[in-house]
Amino acid sequence: MNRLPVLALVALTGGCASWTVKSETSPGAQLAHYQTYAWAAPSDDPLLDQRVRDGVASRLAARGIHPAAPGQAPDFLVTYRQETGPRVQTVVNDVVPWAPGASGGVVVPPLPASATYIYTETSLIVDFVDARSNRVIWRGYASYVLDKPPAVSGAKTEQAVGKIMRKYPVAAVSRPAG
Repeated sequence: MNRLPVLALVALTGGCASWTVKSETSPGAQLAHYQTYAWAAPSDDPLLDQRVRDGVASRLAARGIHPAAPGQAPDFLVTYRQETGPRVQTVVNDVVPWAPGASGGVVVPPLPASATYIYTETSLIVDFVDARSNRVIWRGYASYVLDKPPAVSGAKTEQAVGKIMRKYPVAAVSRPAG
């Protein structure tokens, strides 16, 4: 009976997935020197494009990083992409070489038990690209396992952008006096 509450908790949370969020900075990149940006080409999805641009722009502005003025070359370009697709994971349980039987004899277990899971994952990848060298200086990545077929979700996009931008290591840039 003591296991019942634990099993109920597992059943309730088992279908809940969490975000995987990672970032990477290019070796030697001095991110605090990048103060202005411009956007690369928009995506094919205008609604997604609007949501990502608004989320990234507001979080960069909070750090003192703003779009380049008209006619001014930006320090870096912002690009992103969203990927949604099936993922396959196979789990193989180790074989126990032998186990004692109830009557003291040896029981040989069956071959390794394995299970293959197919699930859908959606990812948002945001890249900051040096405008002069055209090299990626920073990448943020957020992925989420979908329990149901994907639906248009502004909240999920906003969550992904927020989680990615929290990984950006620059707290605020200092503006030169003048």
